[in-house]
Amino acid sequence: MRSVLLRSAAAAAIGILLFVSAASANTITVNSTADTTGDTSICTLRDAINSANWSQLTPPPAFGNCADGTHPPATGADTIDFSLGTGQHTIQLDSVLPGIGNDTTISGPGDGLLTVRGELGTEDYPVMPIEDDGTAPFPTVTLEGMTLTHGSKGITVGAAAALTLKDSTVSGNTVTDTQSGTSIVSGAGITDTGGANITINGSTISGNSATATTTGPGTCCSVFTLARGGAIDMPQGGSLNINTSTVSGNTTAAHGNQTAGATGTIFDEGLVVVTRSTISANTVTATVSEAGGAGNSRSSGGGLYVQGGGNELSLNRSTVSGNSATATSGNGGDASATGGGVQVVQIFASTGTNLATGSTIANNAVSGSGSGSAIGSNVDTSLSDPGTFTSENTIIASGSGAANCFTEGDGAFSSSGYNIDSGTSCLGTPATSDHVNTLTGLGALQDNGGVQGNGDPILTRAPALNSAAVDQGTNTGIGDTTDQRGVGFPRIFNMNPANASDGTDIGAFEQSIVQDPVDPGTFTFSSQQWGTASDPQSAFLTNQTGNSLTPGTLARGGTNPGDFQLSGDSCSGMLLVTKQICGVNVLFVPVSAGNGTKNATLSLPTGVAPTTSIALTGDATEYISVAPTPKDFGSTQIGTPTGTTQFTVTNAGPGTSGTFEAATLSGANASEFGITGDTCSGQTLTSAGTCTVSVHFAPTSAGAKTATLNVTGSPGGTSSSALTGTGTAPAPPPPPPTTGPTGQRAAALKKCKKKSKKARNKCKKKANKLPV
Repeated sequence: MRSVLLRSAAAAAIGILLFVSAASANTITVNSTADTTGDTSICTLRDAINSANWSQLTPPPAFGNCADGTHPPATGADTIDFSLGTGQHTIQLDSVLPGIGNDTTISGPGDGLLTVRGELGTEDYPVMPIEDDGTAPFPTVTLEGMTLTHGSKGITVGAAAALTLKDSTVSGNTVTDTQSGTSIVSGAGITDTGGANITINGSTISGNSATATTTGPGTCCSVFTLARGGAIDMPQGGSLNINTSTVSGNTTAAHGNQTAGATGTIFDEGLVVVTRSTISANTVTATVSEAGGAGNSRSSGGGLYVQGGGNELSLNRSTVSGNSATATSGNGGDASATGGGVQVVQIFASTGTNLATGSTIANNAVSGSGSGSAIGSNVDTSLSDPGTFTSENTIIASGSGAANCFTEGDGAFSSSGYNIDSGTSCLGTPATSDHVNTLTGLGALQDNGGVQGNGDPILTRAPALNSAAVDQGTNTGIGDTTDQRGVGFPRIFNMNPANASDGTDIGAFEQSIVQDPVDPGTFTFSSQQWGTASDPQSAFLTNQTGNSLTPGTLARGGTNPGDFQLSGDSCSGMLLVTKQICGVNVLFVPVSAGNGTKNATLSLPTGVAPTTSIALTGDATEYISVAPTPKDFGSTQIGTPTGTTQFTVTNAGPGTSGTFEAATLSGANASEFGITGDTCSGQTLTSAGTCTVSVHFAPTSAGAKTATLNVTGSPGGTSSSALTGTGTAPAPPPPPPTTGPTGQRAAALKKCKKKSKKARNKCKKKANKLPV
């Protein structure tokens, strides 16, 4: 809280006016990966956070080259974004960042593009601290599109603050404490000092570690060695919502001399809602060396530990798998382990209902030693009556080290139906739709499709083909149309054998085989001349079963299967692993007799699901040809028609054509061509039959002329020939002969030229009266 207190003290000291309204809605752009402050040529993350923390002041102080907003400030949260260029970038911190104290969104370019890195081992501090000064309003902070790593903690959240972590990764953070006496650690990934509300969307919390070690002797309750919430630690209430995210590979460990307690990879004393998320491969370990005498160790909640009266856990379409709680002692002391997957403790008067809906809780483990016990390999509860852990459409199976489920209090396990318990300990009085002592053949936790917001795959476990989980569940109460993997992965899909309920699989995973186009699909082809091939249309199958399968042979059926051809078949008899796609191209190639609509079906047998099909339809036209095509009539004078050209129309199809309509001319200069004969009109042609149409060119103006001759069979199609010709103007008539004076008049005029001017005019008058 140091930066918040300094900020308040400084404001008071310099008399700056503080606005009562919320922080200003500014956008502050980080343009450098340096971790400096005060450099006016750049804006660093450190200066950007300082700018956001102080931006409600007027005027806000300047930090580096970061934007200092508008005056007076507008209502809303500041946004810190990044302009660092292309590629991956790392901000290597040199010291702890200032705590975020105002409503702020820090929006990175993506967790694979921006890493904020602490100095773990050199100087230990949280990578991203969020603080408050203990008075309302408390900050609401969103962190998105970044990786936070190599700190003593990834994110620390002050009491009553609110955090949303979106499309990010918090990994590789480690908090350790070694003492000769009491040692207590918590929350290496995300930790809350009490009462915060935290939402995690599309993110990964992985590889974080909280380890407490006590080297000296001491028994409870003079010496404690306690580790809690290696991934997420939320004591003293507050709600935790985890959506489409992964919490995996985190470690919570307590190593004591005579006492050790390790609790929960995720520890929460408030409401916990986990939706479409995976909690896997986390370890909670408590060990005592007993060097100082007999001791005891307790390990609980390998995946989740929810504690408190009235608080509730909700798992919806989520997977809790491969987590473990392990307790050991050095010389046969009391080492107890409970709740390898989930531990719920509600010991107060007001207890809640804990729900697992459409989820998979499997292959979690507990291990105790000495005089201690190991109980609840998958789920352990300690509930006051009438608290319950209720399952619906959920698999609880194959725990290791103890029975799948165990209750330590007066509360109970109960069933809302459609569950699988590989033993008999998890459902109370089973419903008729439940399966007990039943194995599902769950596959390994793997990428079966689906992607988180940060780009990481959603890891799921698929039941074996035709197992008891397939089609035996219900979507009632699940609340969505997809399985854990999200869009593109339906919650209901009927596989073989026929379902007992609505076709939903039990557990978080729904086996499906997706057809494109969606079943029942239709391929509609445009009109196609006999004997010619259309452009292809493609059909695809995607294996979303989480298993390998081999589709059967694609088959054509229906009325006209021979008019449709397949090419590029990568489905028939081919082994498809999970997520693999196969496909086939379909072409319309009419070869059967007759015009009109041709119909067929394409069956797509998957080998494990009901055979799907695609309806095929196309319009066939007989192959009517016109020759010659094209035809150039050459040049002819305007008004002088060319000779007639005879066009031969041939039916190249296998059957009789439709009745021909009268041949027509179309195009820009159709009126300057003429049809002089048509033996096709009103006739039909048998196979290989011919008829003729006669055409001439009769231009009415000069220049190049074009038109098209069209011959149409009804029903049937149109065949055509392109016509060209050039009109020329006629040659101009010869000029009239030249005339002039000859004979007597010419001779007299010649003599006039020899006279004087006055006499010459009188001479011309007389000469012009003479005969020519």
